[in-house]
Amino acid sequence: MRQLRYNGEELRRIRNSEGIELAAIAEITRISKRYLEYIEGDKYSYLPAIPYLKGYLEQYAICLKLDPDEVSICYLGYFMEWLNHRTCTKSALEPREDVEMVRKPLGLKTGAETT
Repeated sequence: MRQLRYNGEELRRIRNSEGIELAAIAEITRISKRYLEYIEGDKYSYLPAIPYLKGYLEQYAICLKLDPDEVSICYLGYFMEWLNHRTCTKSALEPREDVEMVRKPLGLKTGAETT
């Protein structure tokens, strides 16, 4: 049995082979065409929170007559790999140069200073 890899490119290929327009899926599912484009383009940084994304993937899979659980689990696996890589890279842990870090005192007063 062939294990499918449901990434955005594969989902687009399947949709195109079925002759289904992305606008039609957007209309049927009421998912923004922009989010569907992000899914097909594997543009993970533009995708919504995981609970919403899971629902979008399941609805998209149903339109393509695919197993919704299999599609969402597989795609979310790719998403989590990207997320883990993104958060664990050295550059993600280094301070950003474009943001000035300023430490300000909290301004808490002790009991003696409140009078």
